[in-house]
Amino acid sequence: MIFAFVDEATLAACALVCRPWKEPALDELWKHLDSLLPLFGLLFDVEALLLGGGEYPENLLMRGVDWLKFRSYAQRVRSIDIEPGSLSLFHVNMALLAVASIDHPFGSLFLPHVHRLELGLDFKLLDEEAAALFPSLQGLAPNLQELSITFTSPILVGDLEAPLSRWISSLQHLTKLWLPPYYQPKMIVTAAGELKELKVLKIMVKSAMVANEEGMQMEFAPNTFPMLRALAWNSSLPNAFQLLQPSPRVEALESLYLDCSGYDDHVTIPTFTRLIGHACPRLREVSLILLPDWWTRAESSVGPLDMEVLYGLAPCENLVTLQIGHPFPMTLNESDVHWIGRSWRNLERLVLCVDPDLDRPINPRMGASILALPLLAELLPNLTRLGLYFRESDVMRFSGDLHPQHQFKNLRTLQLIREGIRFSYTTKQNIPSPKIGSGGKAMNLRSTFAPAACAAEILCKSSDPTNGGDLAGFQGWVC
Repeated sequence: MIFAFVDEATLAACALVCRPWKEPALDELWKHLDSLLPLFGLLFDVEALLLGGGEYPENLLMRGVDWLKFRSYAQRVRSIDIEPGSLSLFHVNMALLAVASIDHPFGSLFLPHVHRLELGLDFKLLDEEAAALFPSLQGLAPNLQELSITFTSPILVGDLEAPLSRWISSLQHLTKLWLPPYYQPKMIVTAAGELKELKVLKIMVKSAMVANEEGMQMEFAPNTFPMLRALAWNSSLPNAFQLLQPSPRVEALESLYLDCSGYDDHVTIPTFTRLIGHACPRLREVSLILLPDWWTRAESSVGPLDMEVLYGLAPCENLVTLQIGHPFPMTLNESDVHWIGRSWRNLERLVLCVDPDLDRPINPRMGASILALPLLAELLPNLTRLGLYFRESDVMRFSGDLHPQHQFKNLRTLQLIREGIRFSYTTKQNIPSPKIGSGGKAMNLRSTFAPAACAAEILCKSSDPTNGGDLAGFQGWVC
């Protein structure tokens, strides 16, 4: 509309000015696609295909395709998300993807420069469809470096295991692989272990799914995972203890995330962390979610964690991230804070049992002292994220100043929980800003902690999950 009423000379001048912008602009516009449909729209009438219920005559599929135009766009794509909505086109006519990715003048390289792919699968994908889908994907982006697979609904381990593992083993340049929770079956693990350049093997997100033994078969077989540096997986504590026995592959790990949905007394948590410190001294990131199985364990047999859990990690001198989730708060005294500061001076993220299970009785003396905040700011100057549970026995009013936005030079997120109330303090470039959520009401730090502490408003939210709180378990943890 801007140029609707200008003359030809003006249009020509604008074209000359805009011509240098054309290629960079197209590169940016097509660099990431959140669906396959824009590309397939260059090949055939997607709308007609959708209206026809997925049926499309194969003899009409590629009629009149401008392959040069298609290639000019396809080679710009660097990252793509394939959601179940676009895959549903191929549930009826699986030949569609095969034809689109193979039968064209430029060979089988449908997206030659794509290095990241996110693939969403759902229960509609049957075994016979998967057998046709994954070989087609092999030609879709053969130079993949990053692959993340998500399930929009629970899928049994055996349903897609064979075709998916064959596809993964063909991705020889893959460096990062994310799998759904409880989806590390033996065949998939074997395929991933054969990849010579794989550095990251993780689960996508913390989930409340029921533990599945078939999906927790991570192992380090001989001559596998030669370059692995980051591992995140679901496991029982005894299985994790067995996996992390000292070996060159374990020693090379720099990032470790364990989602343990149940543990027993066969392997205690301090024993496990001592193994981590001994076997993985190069670790820079440690995240442990430790949830006991309340169905099989007496409530009285589960107690809060103590400093013995952290002492075991002392050999990991280069830690920058330490996150531990547990049903009970962790008690920290002044001497404990000093020890943390001496052991891991470069810590950037420290989150210790910040989301306790509020359905369990919590001793008011559990947790950290509110007075630890200035000390943490002094001892850990690089902190960008801090999460602690403060004990109820502390007197909230005290002499002295509490200025999080000044004392913590690099802090971006401060999560404080006390008496079932959660305070979330966020900053942007060290400038306080409110973080408002469902069911929350703003509260002033000044009136909560100390006179003239700071003028920032923070979130005060009930931790009761039935009252809009967000502390039920550890659903927000992302790996």
